[in-house]
Amino acid sequence: MHILVIPFTYKKKNKPHAGVFFREQALALKKMGNKVSILYLEIQPIRNLKNNYSKIFNQLKIEDDNGLITFLWQGWNWFTGKYPLGRSTIYVIKGYALFKVYIKKYGKPDIIHAHSALNAGVLARKIKKKYNIPYIITEHRSVYALQEIETSLLRLAGKVYSDADKRIVVSPKLGKLLEKKIGSEVKPWEWVPNLVNDIFFSKYLQIPNDNFTIINIGYFKKNKGQKILLKAFKDVLKVRKNIELNLIGKGPLKNELKEYSNNIGISQHVHFLGELDRIKVLKEIQKCDVLIVSSYYETFSVVIIEALACGKPVIATKSGGPECIINNENGILVEPGNPSELKNAILDISKNYSNYDLDKIRYSCYKKFSESVVTKQLTDIYNQILISQ
Repeated sequence: MHILVIPFTYKKKNKPHAGVFFREQALALKKMGNKVSILYLEIQPIRNLKNNYSKIFNQLKIEDDNGLITFLWQGWNWFTGKYPLGRSTIYVIKGYALFKVYIKKYGKPDIIHAHSALNAGVLARKIKKKYNIPYIITEHRSVYALQEIETSLLRLAGKVYSDADKRIVVSPKLGKLLEKKIGSEVKPWEWVPNLVNDIFFSKYLQIPNDNFTIINIGYFKKNKGQKILLKAFKDVLKVRKNIELNLIGKGPLKNELKEYSNNIGISQHVHFLGELDRIKVLKEIQKCDVLIVSSYYETFSVVIIEALACGKPVIATKSGGPECIINNENGILVEPGNPSELKNAILDISKNYSNYDLDKIRYSCYKKFSESVVTKQLTDIYNQILISQ
């Protein structure tokens, strides 16, 4: 089967970790014997012309990434913020031209898998109208829940969903939210979770640590709730001293969070490890005792299944995605924005850690979120669509 994947973000020289989950899913589909390619457009606002972007933009790059053919084009959004559909317009014009170059070299794909309606799905819809190639949408993005989308873009997304041959969401709650936002007539929404890279299931020798170690992985911004986590951690330290918190990531609130940690007197127990590559993230998860996701909203949260794959229990907020992953056997769910509940969960899980069957956590994760399980779900959907054509 020839599958063309259009992600809404992807890795690039200045952001090597961007879109890592789309790349891993595409490579997993390729492992199953499919011909898989990536078509990605990066559209930057025109204000970035004053930076060095001009040296790398407005050019096509074709790469062979372990057999995964990647078409990458980088260019400019010449429209101002007063025209919210401008980026979508440029995306479709340039993306369609790029697609025509692609099919001349590699032939027409059997199916297109677009990740997010805006703007990957907009391009997939255009291609379907011209070439009659079916497309499916997997929606990942939190803009609908966070009220970060213009009305005109919401209407455009509705058209993309309506014309898709299959609509997928990464969590059931996101599907319900989209039905409410777009309209109940645009359904059904099918749940296919994100997958976890097989490297996270690798066996390892756990190094004994005198301190109970908590890890948090994510972009440092308000929605991720790290300040609430620090508040809760301060109260945890009043009860238990041999405990530490490692935060992995970067973001606009990093310095503020560091300063806050120092001001409330917990900086000796809190470590900011910076942005790490996949292998280093894996090693940090393997060394920790528990992962905490403190977000106000998550459509899924891949870091949760990465931790579970390593046999680590998870404390997560009831923020949308975690509810379809976490249960009594693999962790604890708490209300978002509630430091008291988070503190109690940390103390509970550290006190009763031996009650968690770490091998069972790992095995249960494999049965639901491994590469082989999720790619079979996707290929079954692809085949259903192609048979019905």
